[in-house]
Amino acid sequence: MKLVKQPQRLFVQMKKAVLREDLMKVTDDVVQAMVLGQMLFWTKTLDKVNDWLFEENKRLAEYDFPQHEYNYGWIYKSAKQMRDDLMNAFSEDAIQRAFASLTKSGVLLKRNNPLCGYDRKLQYRIDLVLLRRKLKEIGWEMTDFVMDSIPQDAAFIPQGAESIPLCAGAIAEIKTESKNKETPIIP
Repeated sequence: MKLVKQPQRLFVQMKKAVLREDLMKVTDDVVQAMVLGQMLFWTKTLDKVNDWLFEENKRLAEYDFPQHEYNYGWIYKSAKQMRDDLMNAFSEDAIQRAFASLTKSGVLLKRNNPLCGYDRKLQYRIDLVLLRRKLKEIGWEMTDFVMDSIPQDAAFIPQGAESIPLCAGAIAEIKTESKNKETPIIP
């Protein structure tokens, strides 16, 4: 019988839950601060995080917070899953209350799945503009997501200011030849 050597694992996956001082100052509650920190973590892992940031930058430019469709940045997290993320440090009831408080304060937005009417699972989205303002009011800066092309310390953002996400670049002009004549194709 031949023994097969097991490959050595270079990285150990380990859960981490961090209590952040800035979020603690905003929420004045340990559970809310931990839940909000985890939501920031999961938001960073989204496939379309740049689209979410673009939406938030657009909202930041519209100073009076007009009604806005929120297409990106939604995360499904149940209280049970969040409890697991926080390594069972808090009960599901405490986490559910934290979700409710964060939603009531406006830092988290919630909705049901818009693609499936019978799905009762709640999806959450961080209101980055409001969170940034709350942090600024208490003297802290948003360090997780920098709002592109709009200064962090701006007290007033003029109506109609636009921002471009970091991933947006110039689209190269594509040309095709037809009978010795180059015609640009506009994407």
